[in-house]
Amino acid sequence: VKRYSFMHYGLSAGLASNETNTVAQDEAGYIWIGTANGLQRFDGLRYKSFRANKKDPSAIPNNFVYQILFDKEQNLWLSTGDGKLGIFDTHNFTYRQVKVKVKDESYLLLERELIMDNDGNLVFLFSGAGFVTWNEKLQEFSEDHNFIHLPETLKVIDIAQQPGTKKYWLGTLTGMAIFDRNTNTLSYAGHNAAGEIFI
Repeated sequence: VKRYSFMHYGLSAGLASNETNTVAQDEAGYIWIGTANGLQRFDGLRYKSFRANKKDPSAIPNNFVYQILFDKEQNLWLSTGDGKLGIFDTHNFTYRQVKVKVKDESYLLLERELIMDNDGNLVFLFSGAGFVTWNEKLQEFSEDHNFIHLPETLKVIDIAQQPGTKKYWLGTLTGMAIFDRNTNTLSYAGHNAAGEIFI
């Protein structure tokens, strides 16, 4: 029988908030923690904290860190409570906001998720409203860069790539859909273009 050792870390140990929203580990082994009171880096002994500072344009924009994600290049992406999205430099400890082009600015305050597929493509999803895709060259997220195109009637709440394939499974408010990037085919109830058994 395997035995595991657990350590509880809270405010008394240096955690910035008991409300921890998101956690990720970098290649160097540091644990990055997004809390309701800023971003923290934990080395196993000590916490280094990063908080919003209106006088410092390179500081994180908001102390409520909604989500963090490391991309294929080990960039640390931060989604914050004010709807902003950017990259935090884990060496220089500076933040750079990126452009997110949306039809409606209110999307930025919906439940949202930054998703990375197996190829490193980044999609910023606004639950029930839509999503935008990252374009490295233009340094922006926009619907213009989406490779999955949906009819207006399908309101996506989550996207997951099927491992080892180019198929993307989409949970929508009205059921499941499957997009096959190899054939550019979208299948959903009432329109099973690829003859997907699941649909």
